[in-house]
Amino acid sequence: HFNYNVYGTNSEYDWHMDSSNVPSYDMKLTCLLNLSEEPYEGGEFKLIGVDKKIKFDSGEGLVFTSLQAHKVTPVTKGKRITLTYWADGPSWR
Repeated sequence: HFNYNVYGTNSEYDWHMDSSNVPSYDMKLTCLLNLSEEPYEGGEFKLIGVDKKIKFDSGEGLVFTSLQAHKVTPVTKGKRITLTYWADGPSWR
């Protein structure tokens, strides 16, 4: 499962967890790659329970459990472009 994301000015993604609606499998890991070619402002990636700033510049990647709530703060200037990949497996029990 892949998703190409473009966040323009004032775009954001509020707190959420990644999961599927399929009973036989669920998302296990979320993998993000920052594809932004131009600098942008805002659009910070946040993980619930992590107070320090998470570095996520162009060309960098992040991998975290899909059950961890996360969000993207509003982009205030430019475009933030990312590719998301979800690794899935048997449903969580």
